[in-house]
Amino acid sequence: MKKKFILASLLILGIFGLLYTGLWQFWARQVEAQLLDLRADLTAQGTSFEGTFSRVSGFPGPLRFSFSGVVVAPSQALHLPHLSVSGFFLPGTALHIDMPQGVRVHTPDLDEFSSSLDALALTAVVPSPLPETFTARDLSRWKDAGGKIVIKDIALRKTSLSVKGSGDLALDDRMQPIMTLPVTMTGYTEFLVELQTRKITDSKQALIAGAVLGALAKPNADNVPEVAINLSIQKSTLYAGPIRVFDIPPVFWPE
Repeated sequence: MKKKFILASLLILGIFGLLYTGLWQFWARQVEAQLLDLRADLTAQGTSFEGTFSRVSGFPGPLRFSFSGVVVAPSQALHLPHLSVSGFFLPGTALHIDMPQGVRVHTPDLDEFSSSLDALALTAVVPSPLPETFTARDLSRWKDAGGKIVIKDIALRKTSLSVKGSGDLALDDRMQPIMTLPVTMTGYTEFLVELQTRKITDSKQALIAGAVLGALAKPNADNVPEVAINLSIQKSTLYAGPIRVFDIPPVFWPE
C-alpha cells in the first residue's frame, strides 16, 4: 500500500512538473515575442538598438533577460552597459530591474554628470491594467485612467550618494515621469560638495542644504549619518526634499 502511494505521488508530481515546464516555456516564448514586437514598434518610430539582447532564461524560476548596448532615439541615446530584467511579467507580480554598471542618457543639453547614475536596482509591481502599447496615445490614456507603477524598493548610487526607498512612479500632463519616493540617504555631504564644484548648486544653496540635512541625520547601524527624506521628480528635475539634485532628460514617446 505504501509503495503504491509513493508511486502515485511521484506520478502526480511528474505530471505537474511537465505542465509547469510547458507553461514556463510557453510564457518565455511569449515574452520574447512581445520584446520583438516592442523593438519593431520603436524601430519603426526611429529608435535603433545597438547591442545584444539575451534569450529569455531562468527556468525553473522567474524569467530573465538582459541587454547591453545603446538605445538611440532621434533626440537622445540611452547607454546601458548591462541591464537585466527578471520576473514573471504578469500584472500584479514583481519585476526586478538591475543596472549594476549604471546608466547614462546622452542629450545635447545635459552633460554626462547631470544625466547619469553609477548604479540602479529596483523592484516594481507590473501594473494592471497595462497600457496597450508604449506609444504616447496609449500611455496618455493609461495615465488619464490613473495608471501608475508601484516601486516596492529602489537603490541608486551617484558618486558618494546612496539612496534607498519605495514609492510610486507615474506620468504628468507633459507625459514626463513624476515620482514620490520616501527614502533614506547617505553620502550627501560629499555629494553636495560635488554639486557645488560642478556649479550645479550654488554655494548658498549647498550650505543651507548641508545644514538642514545635517540636522535631520541620524547614525545608522554602521554609524554612518543617514537622512530620511522624500525623493521626487517634478517638472523633469530630481529633488531630495527641497534640494534640486539634477535635471532628468526628457522622454520622447513614439506616436
